[in-house]
Amino acid sequence: MIQVKLSLSKDGLLLSCNAEGHACFAPKGRDIVCAGVTTLLKTVLIQLEEKDNLELHTETDKRGSLAFRVLSNDLSVHAVFLTYAADFLVKGLQSLEKEYPLHVSVRVVTE
Repeated sequence: MIQVKLSLSKDGLLLSCNAEGHACFAPKGRDIVCAGVTTLLKTVLIQLEEKDNLELHTETDKRGSLAFRVLSNDLSVHAVFLTYAADFLVKGLQSLEKEYPLHVSVRVVTE
């Protein structure tokens, strides 16, 4: 199972994401659940990395694991973007969790 933990600020800004595990829905290279989760997470990560003045710590060292944390002190500069990124991930991942509950688990926490 892929387990995803999203941390949001009290204002709904994306602060961090930690995803681990394997969906085990289909054989490697054919797993649509894994592909869906990966696409959502990597799209947001790419957007975060391309943002000017947004400090980010990422961990993508091992297969089946992706984590990132926004480190910038002044998140208000990126509030609209970080709110949208949070909404995008929450809605997308929860949709996959609803359709494939044995393969994806999503937990959203407020820091």
